[in-house]
Amino acid sequence: MNREVFVVNSLPLYLVPERLKRALGVAKHIFIQDGVSPNILLFCNEEVEVEFFKDASLIKEKEGLILMRSRDKERDRGKRKIFLSMSRYDLIDITMRLEQDGNCVYPFPSISFKPLVKEIKIPDVDWIVFTSKVGVNYFFKFLSDDIRKLDSMKIACVGKKTEEALNSFGIEADVVPETFRGEDLLETLIKSNARGKRVLLPQAEETRGILEKGLKEEGAEVRVLPLYRNIVPPLCYAFLERAKNAGYIDYAMFTSPSTVQHTIKLFGDMWKEWSRNVGLFVAIGPVTAKVLERWGKVVYPEEFTIQNMLEFVYERGDGRVEEDS
Repeated sequence: MNREVFVVNSLPLYLVPERLKRALGVAKHIFIQDGVSPNILLFCNEEVEVEFFKDASLIKEKEGLILMRSRDKERDRGKRKIFLSMSRYDLIDITMRLEQDGNCVYPFPSISFKPLVKEIKIPDVDWIVFTSKVGVNYFFKFLSDDIRKLDSMKIACVGKKTEEALNSFGIEADVVPETFRGEDLLETLIKSNARGKRVLLPQAEETRGILEKGLKEEGAEVRVLPLYRNIVPPLCYAFLERAKNAGYIDYAMFTSPSTVQHTIKLFGDMWKEWSRNVGLFVAIGPVTAKVLERWGKVVYPEEFTIQNMLEFVYERGDGRVEEDS
């Protein structure tokens, strides 16, 4: 019988042993006992099948990875509660850091990405404009052309993380706006002589359309390349009940409008009540903040990165949020 059992209870991510991480990463079916923190599932594949159980005797004939609780209960009293809605890949490091610093973390892997291409040929254009690190990674993953063709083109990207993703493939961006959002990238491109040029936009299937519309108005010939679709990963459902029942949340963090929309949809009728128990919403930038503002008090950092979002947590120290500083 293919069956492996671990006693984990509320083991924080930074204490998860490598043997268990490896087992989680390859598991196709996981049985997790009620009372075990689902945070550990961040190390799983997003397509893994997860079942919760109460009585161990009910799964004695089951095959798969089994996560059991010990007699100790999770001790959250007195800790700041932080809800994180973002991709699983971003969640692992930030959850680990926040747990290590004594916070009670409610990760919610609310977004994943489905590629829409299998092969990419670089068209004859003057500019290639990247609007996310996800787009960069998919572009080069499926690129079947000689990468040296990019040498004759200008490269622009929306912000620091997108630029870092480009750098990891040995590509330097010619244009990066000082403020990391589509409107500022459009303004920077216009100032950088993109008027009337041929521009390729490798991006998500659904966007606000700011760049495409604005560049066309300036006479550019714009070609949109839909690279991926934002989806709700099946794994997120394993985190849903714990997040719903969290009670008062000191900080609720969201990294895109899609993470807000997916979370609201998944919470369903409970969202309105749940959002009233959030001390402060922290958005990654003004576009995400706009989607959140009807639900409570929202702030966002000057530099639109997850690292800068964390400053709202660490600058306030211990205790619940009273008012924005």
